[in-house]
Amino acid sequence: MVRALSISACSVLALAPLAAPQSAAAAPARPASAPMVQRVEQPSTPVAERARHGRLASYVVNLRDSSRSTRLAGHAAVRRSGGRVVAAWPEIGVLVVQSTDARFLGRVRTQRGVESAGATRSVPVRPTPRSARTVTSEGTRGGRERAQWNLAMIRADKAQRVTRGSKSVRVAVVDSGIDPTHPDLRGALDPATSIGCTNGGRPTKGVAAWRATNNLHGTHVAGIVGAARNGKGIVGVAPGVRMSSVKVVDEQGMIYPEYALCGVMSAARSGAKIANHSYFVDPFVFWCDDQPGQRAVKTSLQRAFAWSARRGVVNVAAAGNSGLDLTDKGVDSESPTDARARTRRINAGCTDLPTELRGVLSVSAVDRTRELAPYSNDGLGVVDVTAPGDEILSTVPGGRYAVESGTSMAAPHATGVLALLASRHPKATPAQLTSMLKRQARPLPCPRDSGCRRKGSVTSYYGHGLVDALAAVK
Repeated sequence: MVRALSISACSVLALAPLAAPQSAAAAPARPASAPMVQRVEQPSTPVAERARHGRLASYVVNLRDSSRSTRLAGHAAVRRSGGRVVAAWPEIGVLVVQSTDARFLGRVRTQRGVESAGATRSVPVRPTPRSARTVTSEGTRGGRERAQWNLAMIRADKAQRVTRGSKSVRVAVVDSGIDPTHPDLRGALDPATSIGCTNGGRPTKGVAAWRATNNLHGTHVAGIVGAARNGKGIVGVAPGVRMSSVKVVDEQGMIYPEYALCGVMSAARSGAKIANHSYFVDPFVFWCDDQPGQRAVKTSLQRAFAWSARRGVVNVAAAGNSGLDLTDKGVDSESPTDARARTRRINAGCTDLPTELRGVLSVSAVDRTRELAPYSNDGLGVVDVTAPGDEILSTVPGGRYAVESGTSMAAPHATGVLALLASRHPKATPAQLTSMLKRQARPLPCPRDSGCRRKGSVTSYYGHGLVDALAAVK
């Protein structure tokens, strides 16, 4: 759910001159780590897989391999089990299926060629609504770069004196859509490679499918990555690169697995160099390996992100806003996000998707004082780097600007720095770009009397440290 990775906007700003926001009050210190004790891992609380006959439900079906014979057998298995394939990803052997037959899941799991299957929602599929019209009035505008303390913190202002990035580098903003008329974004946006994924997980072309409608999140994220330096609005970390809008957030604010699958695969198919994922996958904040249906969804996304990396994409994700140590999870009280949430026990096999997936770069958030934002997740070996995420000014639909906070805002800073790295090193692989980003990051010390842990120069709060745009372009 995209709203969980950004704290609500302070305001949508009127277009009069803007003063820099005041520094936030110092966050209370986190409790110091308790002594290490050996703990027996408990199974996660079972979540019933219920489907009502006659109500349309959505599933992922993972095939045993991606060979042509297995794919043909998989399609036939879906039909025999009472389902209909609505999106197929042959590169990774994953099918997105809808069915009104409550017996579908039990049947398809027994079919030849099927490795696993699971429901992607805890509620029936809603009809895809017609998109609302985006407000595009510009009003009076004025330069706002002075309010962007975040760019100075990561030295992006100095980096842009060297380069603003290359137009041959394209970033996929996998989010809630981008306003294509915003003056700070329209020159960088590439409509030909933009796509919508919220129609049952089917990739859909056309502006109506990928533009921002009732959610400002994606437009805000895009501005942080690559808003143009035009002397009128704000400026992004890498204002010279191109961007695609890959819309995975529906009108209810949900990001179901089939949407995320479509977003990851479509970004990679289109040739994006970096993809920004400032969200977690609904309807579970954590997807558990000891729950067969949840494990099936997790497998499908693992396949998608691994294939994306092989295609040359660096995937960047927000660490999340639950204020948790992701290596020490015990309870989830926020799931399911599309129905009444229930408190459930979780364990080490329960992961936040996509930020905890192998090969995905996880970004925590710091405030103006370079301390971990109180809402930011952390975790030694999970968080890779950190970036500004608190009170970040950026673009929103309607030619306007707003201040937002969250790890959703931190991730696109890292994405922008990676775009600068890719501009300077056009032949570098995803692994090489990620390695350079980590190596160039400026280490931040663990605060005193906190739960921050360290292993060598890497910490649980900040990973390898604060991303550094100037180091990226030298």
